[in-house]
Amino acid sequence: MKFKLIVSTGLAMAVSVILAMSVIASGALPGSGWWTQETVQNVDPANASGAVSVVAYDASSASTFSTIGSSLDGGWARTFSPSDFTGMSAGFSGSGVVQSSVPAVALVTITNQPVGGGLGVAGGRARERFQGMISPGSPLYFPLAKHAWYGYTDIFYIQNAGGVAATAQAVFTAFSGLTYTYTTPLIGPNQMVVISPLDAGMPNCCGVGKGPHNLTWENLGAMTISSSQPMAGTYIEYVVAETTATVINSTRGFASTDLDTSAFAPVVKRNWYGRYTGISVLNIETSSITATVTFTGTVVAGVNNPCAGKGYVESQGIAAGKAGVFVQKAGSTLIPEGCLASATISANGRIVVLVNEEQVAGATRRAGIAYFASPANSTTTKLAAPYYTDRRGGFYSGLQIENVGSVSATNVVATFYCYGGSNGTTQFTAISTPRTIDSGGSFNFVRPNTMPAGTFTPANPFASQNALCSVIVTSDQPIVANINEDNSAVVNDANYEGFNLAP
Repeated sequence: MKFKLIVSTGLAMAVSVILAMSVIASGALPGSGWWTQETVQNVDPANASGAVSVVAYDASSASTFSTIGSSLDGGWARTFSPSDFTGMSAGFSGSGVVQSSVPAVALVTITNQPVGGGLGVAGGRARERFQGMISPGSPLYFPLAKHAWYGYTDIFYIQNAGGVAATAQAVFTAFSGLTYTYTTPLIGPNQMVVISPLDAGMPNCCGVGKGPHNLTWENLGAMTISSSQPMAGTYIEYVVAETTATVINSTRGFASTDLDTSAFAPVVKRNWYGRYTGISVLNIETSSITATVTFTGTVVAGVNNPCAGKGYVESQGIAAGKAGVFVQKAGSTLIPEGCLASATISANGRIVVLVNEEQVAGATRRAGIAYFASPANSTTTKLAAPYYTDRRGGFYSGLQIENVGSVSATNVVATFYCYGGSNGTTQFTAISTPRTIDSGGSFNFVRPNTMPAGTFTPANPFASQNALCSVIVTSDQPIVANINEDNSAVVNDANYEGFNLAP
């Protein structure tokens, strides 16, 4: 059986992306030098090996480019770079599909960081990750859409995951109540288009006195994509004033299967190492709902967290079709200063939830991430993280696992499949000792080579700090996870959600 994953959802996969994007839509990422990598993980550890490859589809022609097939053992991952695509030249812009003979997940990294070989641009510091979509659909929901809202704009990459060409309609619903629509040209199978708020006529300012509502917030809202074919999609948020981007935020769109009355956010912060979060809850019902967020402080080994193990509850009403925002800043939240927590969001109607993270006032550099809160219907007792680092090239990841079950989990085990050592190619497998996580609580694996004794089994220790890994986590209770990679001296954080898997 072959497994097909829509992986790049419209992201350019080589240099000079902006030139191709600019002929498709009026929105484009700032500057030049954008390129991507695609990481594919075999998520069946019991399987000896499987073949994986990626096919890239040009956005403006019938051209396709393929990687040479790669064999992956169970649990292990492979990252494909632009040079791995036979015949692909600089300036390519398009989308991609993973072909796999085994169950697999795929992750896309987009960046303008200069790394040599013609990739990136001088001064480029922007970097982000997002999930490839295993289950595309129509409609797709995006809880946030901005057009120069406090200096940020969102653009949307929409890929046709069906078998025939089709158009897609974008509907931007501003918080003022006004709507703006745009219909794309025909999108070929597996190809993509780029949509900006300007394409639909969404204004780029507050809109005071405009239209019949005479309200503000006409350049902030949400966006929905509909088509006769299933669609995959992602959005990228960038800083309007930057000529060379230093920060972007991104995550994939929500399909109908992602809607539920509760969702889980493994990482929320109030001035945790200079960062804070905001939780946007979109009410997709036709009547008002009440949304409640329950925060539980995270236990971080060897680090003082003033809210660790403590609980806090906040609620607000949300009108039909609108979003409510819970902000983790002074005067807006009950959680204390310096807190790292996880959150459970529940409502008396269906919701989709997006978490944004930004730097606090006075921070020395601009930073940001975005991720979706996992809906309750997606949670399982097994998950995968295709890309995890422990100071590989100066980068390190945090893998924060939240127990979303109703009772304590007593057997949470993370298996790391790594390349490390002084040359970065020595293979080792590290297995954590079973860990207990309280219901609603979370645990963070960070810099595992220096975590306390007993974190890993003696037979399978974490053997190197120069490590690039993929991870499989199993539990006796449902779990979700978030993976954030940082190197504050080099580039922006790269963040993504763990992939929940069938046990």
